[in-house]
Amino acid sequence: MPPKISRPTVSARAGAQPWHRLIGGLVVLCVLSACGGGSAETASPAAASNAPAQTVGERLVTLQAQGALPTLDVSSTLAGPDANANGVRDDIDAFIAAGSDTTVQKSSQLQLARALQSATTVDVTNTSARAAVANALANAVVCVFNAYDATTASQAARRLQAFTANTLDRLRAYEKFNAAMTGSTTALPAAGACNA
Repeated sequence: MPPKISRPTVSARAGAQPWHRLIGGLVVLCVLSACGGGSAETASPAAASNAPAQTVGERLVTLQAQGALPTLDVSSTLAGPDANANGVRDDIDAFIAAGSDTTVQKSSQLQLARALQSATTVDVTNTSARAAVANALANAVVCVFNAYDATTASQAARRLQAFTANTLDRLRAYEKFNAAMTGSTTALPAAGACNA
């Protein structure tokens, strides 16, 4: 005699059937998607049909013009412009300077931006140069986490990473550095991580 297979049951408190929850979830998604949060002008069907849809590039330009996103350098060079030769691209330098952070916090961000910039321009075939960049990154990350609470530090680090690798060539260079570092280790500094 084959073993008896029982179907899992759902208690009445959790809902009569699993598909009720699925349909309920779909209804919630439909209601939420109808709430665009825009003005009455953009919510009207007539206005929506007359306005052309923005491409991702156009939306980025719009957000940059509104100040919601910084205007980042998209030149063809990996390093980008660095008028003051501090090792940080001018657009990222300006973004950090414009922030409301303390001097110590801005210094930690500049240190991380400099290390990230080095990761995109280092000769990945040069083992000692790669190790130096990895150590600079480790020091900079520790410095940022010493300057901010963990959540803010993590957000700042991710933002600087995204700003640094903002073109396809820069992203590929950064990925190439990370791939070259696969399997290697770097010790985190106990003290004195910040260049200040």
